[in-house]
Amino acid sequence: MPRSAFPVDGNFGLHIGAAFVDKGYQVRDAFTVGMNYIEVPVLLRMTIPTGARISPHVSVGPTVAFNIGCEVDTFFEGIPGNVDCEEVNFESRAVDWGFIANAGLSVAALKKLSVTFDVAYYTGRSAVADNFDGVIEVFSGFDRPITNRSWSFVMGVALPI
Repeated sequence: MPRSAFPVDGNFGLHIGAAFVDKGYQVRDAFTVGMNYIEVPVLLRMTIPTGARISPHVSVGPTVAFNIGCEVDTFFEGIPGNVDCEEVNFESRAVDWGFIANAGLSVAALKKLSVTFDVAYYTGRSAVADNFDGVIEVFSGFDRPITNRSWSFVMGVALPI
């Protein structure tokens, strides 16, 4: 069991982390919305013992992300612009939550330190934005809430707690 996870049973542990994450979406060729979050996942992690310095693992669990910034890049009439979301009446939600599933490798670098490499998929379950003044519907015909989904390639350092 890696020292970055709280042991639960055998090869299972509870992994708690924090990360700066940039998420967003593009609506046709009109504009792009970028939202910055501090994300805190709580994952059930299974490590596959190999007896070597390298050990594979898989994790799954919920995550909550706190919005710390939002910008809109506009391309209206071919003139690019970058404005704060509030300037165009776009109200991004303060909290995003969803689920993460990932797979990766931990490499024991030192006795109490390991380096991890992960590939993760995130699927959001909460609407992250309201329709600002009908602009989203006009450009894309959205008829459902806007949620985040993303693939991530992550490298991290695991320290004992």
